[in-house]
Amino acid sequence: MNLDEIIKIEDLYLLKNTHRYEIQLIEGLKKDVHWISLSDVEKLEFRTKELMKKYIFKEAYSDLIILYEESIVKLNKLMIEFLDEVSSVVFNHENTSGEEFVLFRLKNMIYIELFALNKRLNLKYSGHVLFEEVVEPIFNELENTTFYEQYKLQDLRDTYKSVLDLYKKDPYKKN
Repeated sequence: MNLDEIIKIEDLYLLKNTHRYEIQLIEGLKKDVHWISLSDVEKLEFRTKELMKKYIFKEAYSDLIILYEESIVKLNKLMIEFLDEVSSVVFNHENTSGEEFVLFRLKNMIYIELFALNKRLNLKYSGHVLFEEVVEPIFNELENTTFYEQYKLQDLRDTYKSVLDLYKKDPYKKN
């Protein structure tokens, strides 16, 4: 079912003005389908706007939620920039050097993290790739390569680690 079909279904329900619970379910489906249809850049723009609303209504949100979501926005931006830059690198399956393969691995893990963060509209239900076990060792392997500086991996690494440290504090536990 696409977004247009869901909107037509919702319109018919609203026209009849009955079955409130069903309308709520359809509205939820519409939000989810719309979210899935957005690009990563559009999702970043949406999250940025939502964060601005949280600044305005700061008393309704814990400082931890705001800090976590700020970090998520920054991490999303850095990941998108990294993936855009690395997308121009051609990874030749037969002639990829060891350092290039490590960069290839990082690219894939960053993409999976971006997917995990953007899978759901509500960050409360998003997940993360295991940083210490999976991503940190890849950053360690790249640390003394030209790629580390070229792709500004220190900033990406620090922001990623910061997001996960904040996530461990369970920012949505009380909400």
